Amino acid sequence: MSSGVIKVIVSIVAAILGLISILIIASYSYLDYYEYGLRRQKSTGSVDKTEVYDGGRYFIGPDFEFKIFPADLHEVDIDNAKVFSSDKLEVQFSAHFQYVIRKNELVSLHDAYDLGYKEVMKSSALDAVKGAITVYNVRELINNRSEIEQTVWKSVRERSRRYML
Repeated sequence: MSSGVIKVIVSIVAAILGLISILIIASYSYLDYYEYGLRRQKSTGSVDKTEVYDGGRYFIGPDFEFKIFPADLHEVDIDNAKVFSSDKLEVQFSAHFQYVIRKNELVSLHDAYDLGYKEVMKSSALDAVKGAITVYNVRELINNRSEIEQTVWKSVRERSRRYML
């Protein structure tokens, strides 16, 4: 073989090895420690729901990426919402709470709400608070704050369980 043919063969082999290296590097995806992920195909957008991934580096293929969900606390702030008491007077309230997505329920959450679950949680919490407060009159709302807080907490918890499953 002549040196020209050897150079061509070496060039082709080097190009193939370079392409394989690029494909291997592109096949790794990373999730931070505070994230969950579902494998999503880039070209079609279809989501593989057979496994929920924790934080770490994964070899998932060059045409795949992670659809990311936060694994840490979500904060919900309801500020100056207006609710009617049992004596038909309008009162304003503010509520703040946190929740976390359970890894074993992520697929159900994805199927039901995709990435729009945050607004669903906030609106369902607001509905739960409105329902819980309407059984109290204004005097009870002022004087029995700890009881009201417990009632609202239970109501929001029950409503969120219903919506998140």
